[in-house]
Order: sequence, then C-alpha cells, then structure tokens
Amino acid sequence: LFTEIEHYIKELQDTNLNWWLAETYLVKAKLSVDIFKKNQQYSYWEKAYKYGIKSDNQNVIIESAHSLSFVYADFSESIINLAEKQFSIVKGISSQNCNFERLESIGINLFNGWNNLDWRRESTYDLKAKYALMDGAKELKKANYNAQEASPIMILLLCSIFDFKGNVTEWVSNLIQKEKIDNIPDFVKDKINNYL
Repeated sequence: LFTEIEHYIKELQDTNLNWWLAETYLVKAKLSVDIFKKNQQYSYWEKAYKYGIKSDNQNVIIESAHSLSFVYADFSESIINLAEKQFSIVKGISSQNCNFERLESIGINLFNGWNNLDWRRESTYDLKAKYALMDGAKELKKANYNAQEASPIMILLLCSIFDFKGNVTEWVSNLIQKEKIDNIPDFVKDKINNYL
C-alpha cells in the first residue's frame, strides 16, 4: 500500500515531495519493526531520516534520528555519523522551541548508549566525538554519576562537538545544579565550560 502511495506522491511533482516522502518512509519504518529483520528496518528509518533532512521536516528528523541513534546505533558508519544523527535530534527540538523536557530522556539515552557502545573502527574524523561522548560518558560513570544526573551534561557534550549554542543549551545548563558543577570531572568540564 505504501509503495503505491510513494509512486503516487512522486507523480504529483509537488514542491513538498521530499516532505511527503519523509512522512511515508516514517510510516514504513514504524510498520517494518513488526515485519522485517533489523537491517531492513534500518533502511526504512534511514530513508525517512534522509528525506526528513532534505525537506526540513523536524518531526520526521527527530523521530527517525532517535531510532537510528538508539535502536540502530550499531548500523552507523562511524562515531561522528552517529553523533550527527543524535545532534539532529537536539537541533530539531531547538527549532521547535518547545517541550525541552524531551532532552532529559535524550541525555539519559546518550549516557547509557555511549557507555555501552564498543566501537572498533575509528578514524581521525571520529576523535572529537569519541572524546566528548564515549570518553565523557565513561568519565561521568567513573565519577558515580547516574543517568539522570549525567543527562544534561551529555547534551552539552554533544552540542560541544558542533559548537552549538542556543535555547536548548541554555535550558539544559540550568538543569545542572550549581553545587554539582564543581564535581564534574575535569576531562568533561573542559569540554562544556563554555556552557556553564
């Protein structure tokens, strides 16, 4: 059915073609979870994400990037590729300028995900993301931070890779209790000092 709809959408030659394709692939991706193997599911999520980016469809970007980042992370081509998808979630939430509370669960997922990720294929392009996210998460865990406490710090570490500042980073910075700032490991604090 959705393959038929996709052909129909392409025939329309609408100026919002990519937006509609993003929406179509998002539905296909959601349906694929109960039908296909993980690699096929991934391809639908990836197509939804790519069309979401092309059309600036923030809802599709956020939802597909979330799945690609935390359910299908092992399919990522590189550390920086994974970080870019995770960052697109934060940028999407920032552009919507509402419901910043969603960032708390994103930060928890970042902390848990990067602590459990075992990446063997690294390149020099990956180093900044690896140091900030993977090493940062491990340092926070070593300093006895739980996922909830580490959440806002992980968002700031992610933003630091892309030198991003805005309404999101301001909101997240306010979540970090002032007395906790002194307890942040120096390795991590050096990367997020511009936000504190």
